[in-house]
Amino acid sequence: MLTYQLQRRVFRLEESAELHFPADVSIKLAFEPQEPFGARHGASRTFKKNAKAKALYNANAGSAVVTPEVGLERVHVEIAYENVKFLFDGHELTVTTRCDTLNSLQQLIISLQSALPALLNLYFYDAPLVSHVSGRIGEVAFRWEFASAQLAFQGATTEQQEQNIASVVDLYTHLCSTNNIRLLAALTYFHRACRLMMAGNGPWEFMAEAILNLTKSLEILFGNSRDQIRAGLTAAGYERDKIEDFFVPIVLLRNHFDVGHGRLAIHKLDDLQLVYALLANAEKEFRDLFQKAALLSQSGKLKIEPYILNPTARYDGAVKDVVDRLRARAGSESKDTSGHSDSLSTPTTPSPPPKAS
Repeated sequence: MLTYQLQRRVFRLEESAELHFPADVSIKLAFEPQEPFGARHGASRTFKKNAKAKALYNANAGSAVVTPEVGLERVHVEIAYENVKFLFDGHELTVTTRCDTLNSLQQLIISLQSALPALLNLYFYDAPLVSHVSGRIGEVAFRWEFASAQLAFQGATTEQQEQNIASVVDLYTHLCSTNNIRLLAALTYFHRACRLMMAGNGPWEFMAEAILNLTKSLEILFGNSRDQIRAGLTAAGYERDKIEDFFVPIVLLRNHFDVGHGRLAIHKLDDLQLVYALLANAEKEFRDLFQKAALLSQSGKLKIEPYILNPTARYDGAVKDVVDRLRARAGSESKDTSGHSDSLSTPTTPSPPPKAS
């Protein structure tokens, strides 16, 4: 459940001081987006009842947000129990209580940070997240932050970017044919994995889903079995140690480590750090792989099994039962009434661009 969120964190103290426990503590969690809490007036999926509002529909993405003329008033909720007090003031929650140890404080923060967004999501259409955590231990202020991070950036020049774009167009003219649909599908799954790591609240929020797509990219390209993936990576020029130390573990994580199947177990923090170190390099390693695979395919040095796209999907077994049930519920066969095609035609190879004079 929290496999990829249990990063090693530290209490950053804002002043030079010693911590003493037991201690009275206050924990402040800031939530985003702020609109449902009345802390900001902007675009979201929440609007004030009986107030005029404008809906902005993005026809390119198929998404929409609403901006009301008048925002919600700032929420204020205070609930006190015998040993703990909760105070919501706008998008900030302050929890005050007493903790016997630093470890018990950390466990409380983890519980608040993981459980409250999931519970708020039951009632809020804007799925909330905790953007940062701070507070006080006695009189000592703290921030609860990552102990360390591995960051990746790309240095480039305009000329390099222009050359990269030219190379992409050249690859496009080569790959966009029915014989290369397998490589294009693998690249699509890799792109989705990268988007998930960018879209989350940090790279780890959707890491499980990113691992799933990384594994799909290997399976689509080389085959569903680990032996087929090993053979494909070997053909792409990878040494056995790299295959066994990096790519095969990614595949194993998909089925056995809270990715393809739900998992409630909490692993040892030291063990998780080993997995995190592996995954911190995933984007670079897979990008190197697919750059190499695309170029080798273009030159004919890497043979990828062709796949002929079937424009008409055929369903078997349980999937057919689901589709039949949905069709029966709809009451009639689906008909095209909006000017779009019911099926996709098989893509053809685009004409190569004219050579520059």
